[in-house]
Amino acid sequence: MQELEDAIAAKSGWPSSSAISQAAAEVIKGGERIDTQVPTVAGPASTAGPRTVTTKPDGTVVTENTTHNYTYNDNRVTVTTTTVISTFNPSTGVTTTETKTTEPEEKPEDECKTKPDSLACAELDEPDEALPKRSETVTYQEENLFGSGSCPANVQASVATLGSTITVWDWQKTCAMALPLRALVIALATFAAALIVMPTKVDV
Repeated sequence: MQELEDAIAAKSGWPSSSAISQAAAEVIKGGERIDTQVPTVAGPASTAGPRTVTTKPDGTVVTENTTHNYTYNDNRVTVTTTTVISTFNPSTGVTTTETKTTEPEEKPEDECKTKPDSLACAELDEPDEALPKRSETVTYQEENLFGSGSCPANVQASVATLGSTITVWDWQKTCAMALPLRALVIALATFAAALIVMPTKVDV
């Protein structure tokens, strides 16, 4: 560094930029190493922002003072904004103060840069050959919509004192009444299934 300073000082027109570049070039040609220092970011802790004064129709005066605060960490500058709002009420003569702080918005990091091995950033392989295809023949047999079951026999009981048999439950009449009800239930179920597969917006 001393040789570099001496070479620069010996040039005419010190400290012109041309003399500095020429001296640096000569030192570099001579094999001398120029040590550099990592720059440090520094600056004021805060600066004054805009100041606004607003008078409302009822005579209330609102004053806003904005301050920009700076934090230096790892040569990174973080800026936070603080706004002090003072409200003066002329009817009571009281001034109230409110402070609002705005934090800087954090930019989302690129996940593929921080986590290149994650599944979301993985590169998917494409098949070199076309996917195989084949044809299948599907057969089906129509089923009876209302079934083909039979009605059970009536429930009967023997009465010894009467010497005869009485019918406890008449399944024939019950089945005759159940057939229309069964058809109605199947129709309602079919309509409900149709509503499921139909588009969401239906104009009725």
